[in-house]
Amino acid sequence: MKSNPFDMSNRDRKKLDLATAKKSNRKKNPIKPIIEETQVKIVEETFKYETPDLSKKEDKVEQFVSGLDKEIIQESKTKVRPKINLFDKKKKTEVKPDFLDLDGDGDKTEPMVKSASEVEPKKKEVKEEVLETHSDRMLGVIDQQLSTMAKLNRNETPQPKNITEQKIENLEGQVRDMRRMVLEMSSVAQQNTIVGSLGAGSPGSGEVRFLNLDDVDKTTFDTDAEGQIIMWDKETQKFASIPLVSTTPDANDVSKELQGFYGMRSSYYYNGTASATEIDVTDVDTWIDVNFTTDPEGLYDNRTSAMKSASVVGHTGVGTQVDPITFLLDGLTSRSTLKLNASLGFQPESDEGQLEVRLNFTRNSSSALGNFFIPDIVANMDQGAGIEYEIEQSLSFFCDDTISTVVPGDAGQFTFQIRSTTAGTLSLRALTLFISQ
Repeated sequence: MKSNPFDMSNRDRKKLDLATAKKSNRKKNPIKPIIEETQVKIVEETFKYETPDLSKKEDKVEQFVSGLDKEIIQESKTKVRPKINLFDKKKKTEVKPDFLDLDGDGDKTEPMVKSASEVEPKKKEVKEEVLETHSDRMLGVIDQQLSTMAKLNRNETPQPKNITEQKIENLEGQVRDMRRMVLEMSSVAQQNTIVGSLGAGSPGSGEVRFLNLDDVDKTTFDTDAEGQIIMWDKETQKFASIPLVSTTPDANDVSKELQGFYGMRSSYYYNGTASATEIDVTDVDTWIDVNFTTDPEGLYDNRTSAMKSASVVGHTGVGTQVDPITFLLDGLTSRSTLKLNASLGFQPESDEGQLEVRLNFTRNSSSALGNFFIPDIVANMDQGAGIEYEIEQSLSFFCDDTISTVVPGDAGQFTFQIRSTTAGTLSLRALTLFISQ
């Protein structure tokens, strides 16, 4: 039967206490984990060994204690760890430089490269695959040509363009036009493709002839006849053909409606003499009517149709100073214009004379105003007396509301008058009134 290891004599207990004290002194060693581990082993070893029989040999206790001491010393030698400062809680961090001197020359003024820790990782570029069409390749070639020509033609200071530069500029314009045409063709082709795709499911009529359309009445068309007009028939709700009837008027009819003249000639044009009016001293510086006799073959009535409808004759009066020739304006409107041409001659009795003519107008019944005049100086007779001065004089005017036609028989009218600063003889050869309706 095994004995209790703690049942020992005082001597043995002192030796055990001594060993325990040694163990306690070792606690002051900074290698704390080894000491704690050793203590555990001491306790384990204490229960491991059997208590020797003290009655036989007292030296066995000493051997036991010395064995423990040797084992502790041996373990402490084999398990020595590096000295650690357990009281320094500051964590040492490695300082990384902001830049690295990659070439190793120690020059801090030269550009440095950022450390790898601060360099942002490069993002992987995902390349999209683009299908290049034929039109894209053509446009690319055109862009390269434009870029090349622009580099050749680039000049910082503006200078006059020479022939080569002008040719290059013209070529650039042609290339731009070609580019625009390619883009338009590509756009049209794309639209046709879209339209074709949309209309692929609908058959459609496919009719291209106008006469075969549903809203055309082809029975009204004569395919062998020319000059047909297409018009919409409200009753049939279809397009129908109407024959084109020629409405082109005769040139003479147009002239009669819009323009005309009223001419009166004396016998001067028919192997006779002109109508004479004598101006004596009492008629000097006085407006007087003139004598004018129309030759039987000298009357030309080519007035407009409106004037002939308003009045059968174009003038009144027998052509004397008492009953002078008076032109009638019946049938004219406020938009009508006229011009009177007078062919005459004057032989003064004295030198340095002057001859004037005028038109003396009488207004229609719509106006309460009196007569008005359109005068003009026709001759300065400074070439001497006793010679005849040939004169061709024209006086133009327009019809206003006071001389235009109110009703047939109620319109303005006028006479031809003269005034001379010297006595003499007036020869009147012709009077012609040109009319524009």
